[in-house]
Amino acid sequence: MSETRIQVHQSDAIDLCEKQQDGTVDVIITDPPYWTLDRWRNVGTTTRLGGHRSKDKQRPEMFFKTIDQDYLWRTFLEFDRILKLDGHLYMFCDDRVAPILLRWIREVKDEHRFGDAHLLIWDKVNMGMGYHYRRAYECIVFAWRELRDGVRGFKPRRLRDLGKPDIIRGIKRIARSKDSYPTEKPPALIHYLVSQSARVGDTLFDPFAGSGVLGAATPLDYEARIILGDKSPLAIEHMKQRLAGSELFDINADFFVPEVEATAGPRR
Repeated sequence: MSETRIQVHQSDAIDLCEKQQDGTVDVIITDPPYWTLDRWRNVGTTTRLGGHRSKDKQRPEMFFKTIDQDYLWRTFLEFDRILKLDGHLYMFCDDRVAPILLRWIREVKDEHRFGDAHLLIWDKVNMGMGYHYRRAYECIVFAWRELRDGVRGFKPRRLRDLGKPDIIRGIKRIARSKDSYPTEKPPALIHYLVSQSARVGDTLFDPFAGSGVLGAATPLDYEARIILGDKSPLAIEHMKQRLAGSELFDINADFFVPEVEATAGPRR
C-alpha cells in the first residue's frame, strides 16, 4: 500500500519557507491570516475568537495573530522561489486582499516568475453573519507560470479537468462547533484543488496550515509529500489530534495518516 507522507512543523511561515530548497514544491494551497480580519475583531462572528465591543471583555490571546501586507509580500516571494516552474499556487483570501495579489502577479513581473492568475470563487452555500449583504463566498487566487523572457525551460502544468468553472459550488463551509478550527476549510474543497493540480509523488505545501486540512484531504494514492506548518501551538495540537493521534505525533518528524477514500485517482 502506498502512503502519503506528512511533516508538521511549529514554525513561522517565512522561516519554514526559507528551509525549503529552490524549486522543490509542486503545489501550494494556503490560507494566510490576513490583516483584513482585524477590522472585524470585535464584531459579529469574530467575537468567537475573543473579540468584544467592550475592551474589558476582549480576550486577545484567543484571536489570530494576523500578518500585514509587507509580510504577505515576503511570503509571496518565498512561494515563488520554492515553487517549481510548473507549480501551482492557491491562496484563499477575501475581496480586499484578492486585488493586491492579482496586481502583484500581473503587474510586478520583474520581481517574480509567475505568469498570470485567475480568481476563483468558492460558493459556501451557507451565508455568514452579515452587516449589509451577508457574504456567502470566498476568493481563491490561483496562480501559475507561463513561458516568457527569463522564465523558460519547462512545460506548463495542466489542470486535470479543463472544463471546471471558476465558481466552485456544492461544498458547504464547515459549521462552527467545539471541535472545529476557526476558518477551517472543508476537506472536499481542498481535495477538489488537489485533484485538479497535483500528480503522484508531488510535494504539497501549506505554511499557514491551521486545521491541517491539506493533510487530511489529500488521498493516500497520491503518494504525496505534504509539508504543513503553523506557529500557533493550538493549531499544532489540532493537527496532532486530526492527523495521527497524540501517541503517533512527533513535531518536525514524518508520520503517516490512515488511508482516506479518494473521489478521483491521481495523475501519473
